Amino acid sequence: MSGAGAASDDGRVYVYDHTVGNSIIAGSFYTGVQYPAQFGGTSLRRDYGGGWIERLVFDTNENLISINLFASNLTSPVALEMAGGLSVLCRLGFW
Repeated sequence: MSGAGAASDDGRVYVYDHTVGNSIIAGSFYTGVQYPAQFGGTSLRRDYGGGWIERLVFDTNENLISINLFASNLTSPVALEMAGGLSVLCRLGFW
């Protein structure tokens, strides 16, 4: 898998190296239509300290199959809003 995280062997769905981030904030599943179809049903996670957002992709059985970097070099992303499109609230403004 690519990205900052990976699945674990002990049943946890998502584990990541804390040297690339330190304050992960769970997102929600994207169900909008503003992005291409492959984004449907994916989950966006962000890391406040690492300044990144990644996209977790699941198969139809809800198994994690890949992790992809979605955005980086953000200034402390604190909130995601997925009302149709995607808005990211960062500590010092919107992205």
